[in-house]
Amino acid sequence: LPYYRIYTTIDLANMKEESDGHNIAIVTCGWQRDGRLDVLDAKVGHFNPTEVTEELFSIKRVYNGPRRLMHLGRAD
Repeated sequence: LPYYRIYTTIDLANMKEESDGHNIAIVTCGWQRDGRLDVLDAKVGHFNPTEVTEELFSIKRVYNGPRRLMHLGRAD
C-alpha cells in the first residue's frame, strides 16, 4: 500500500449568497514517494463559510492533518 504526503487545496471561487453558479472546490491529494499523485477526496459545490470550515475539520479528522506521512488508512 502507498505512503502519502497529504495536501488539501481550496478554490473558494465566490462565496457570496448571490453567486451565479461558481463552485467552490476542496481537493485532498496524496503524493507518493515516487512522485505520483492520487486524489483522495474532492468536494465541489456551493458552500457557505461555515460549511467550508466544517469540511476542513472533517479532512483533518480523516487524514490527521496536512503534511503527515500516511499509510493508506492510518497515520504513521
